[in-house]
Order: sequence, then C-alpha cells, then structure tokens
Amino acid sequence: HVQWFLDRGECEIRVLCDIVPSRAEDRRELVCKRQSSTVPDVVTDICDVLSRDDIHAVAVLLPHNLHHPVSVAALQAGKHVLVEKPMVITVEEAESLANAVSASDRLLGIGYQRSYIPEYLYVEQMIRSGEFGTIRFVNAHVEQTWLKHALAQKGEGTWRADPAQAGG
Repeated sequence: HVQWFLDRGECEIRVLCDIVPSRAEDRRELVCKRQSSTVPDVVTDICDVLSRDDIHAVAVLLPHNLHHPVSVAALQAGKHVLVEKPMVITVEEAESLANAVSASDRLLGIGYQRSYIPEYLYVEQMIRSGEFGTIRFVNAHVEQTWLKHALAQKGEGTWRADPAQAGG
C-alpha cells in the first residue's frame, strides 16, 4: 500500500502507525527514498493519527476484526477512509459503518485489487461487448495460498488463520 500511495502524485504520507514500531520504521525508509517533502512520523496508537489536523485520510490495513472500530473512529474524527477488504466481518458492523459514513461528510472506499487486474478487465470487456451472448450463470473459483503461508510461519498461525480476527 505504501508503494501504491507513493506512486500517486497527489498523496503525501505523513504518519505511519503500527503497534510494532520497527515495521513502521522500515516503511518510513521506503517513503523517505521516494517522498522528499515530508518525513513521516511513526506512532503506535491510532489516536495519535486521528487527532492530527494535517491528516485528511487514513488507510485501514489491519486484521479484519479491527476494520469496523478504526474506520468508524476515523470517520468520526473527520478523516476519509480507505479500508481493505473485507470492509467488516458482520452485517451489524456493515450497517454501523454505513451509518457512520452517512453521519459524516467523508468518503469511504473499500480496497479490492481484483477490479484492476488486466485479466479481470479483459473478461469484463468481453462481457460488455456481448461476445459471450446473454450471461445466465457465472461460477468462479479463486485459490490463494496465504493460509498455507500463515500457518507455516514459525509453526503457528497468524490473525488470518483465526476466525475471530479474520471473519468467517
């Protein structure tokens, strides 16, 4: 995500927040190589980000169970929010977040990279052109290996392997 933001000329990264400071420090080094205007601060508490007037938007890149509380807090603090998929993990959280967006004058975006993968764009173009005729049914299967990798780390799982944190 940091690389993507740096590739946008209109983005300026001002703060990196992580409960493990060394991870944020590593990302700060990357930012400093590409962004000469500002050296981002490193903080470990999201409240330090949300209380700042110079922060206009936040990217919520956390375990899924934290998407709702952090996104709502950011909207209530007057920040635009980009939250990674899944937006939240329950219907109640989705309704709550939708209400928080309605109560604010801020934007909420949900990150979903597949919408911009060339293969997916090609299929969309073919569908729209009518090449397939009338579509009556679509079935897709997408496999990912993140669970295998998560479980292989030091013999134990990460938050992605825990339904309470990742959702079900």
